[in-house]
Amino acid sequence: MTWRVEWSPRAIHDLLHLPHWRDAARVDAAIERYAATGEGDLRHFAVAEYRLRVGNIRVRLSFDQASKTMHVWSVYRLR
Repeated sequence: MTWRVEWSPRAIHDLLHLPHWRDAARVDAAIERYAATGEGDLRHFAVAEYRLRVGNIRVRLSFDQASKTMHVWSVYRLR
């Protein structure tokens, strides 16, 4: 299934404020790859919450089956 990606303002801010542009590019590529192919290290954490691992960066997501939309809520680095 192909998902349409919708970034929240918070997630865009988080992405743009990662310390290295290469990290931001890797996260964006991982999101697009998951949306297109379903490939990626995705973990289910709560009723409607998922986390995609991209190295030491985590992306908080949710999915809307009806509209086939993947909502990106936040991006953060593990310390």
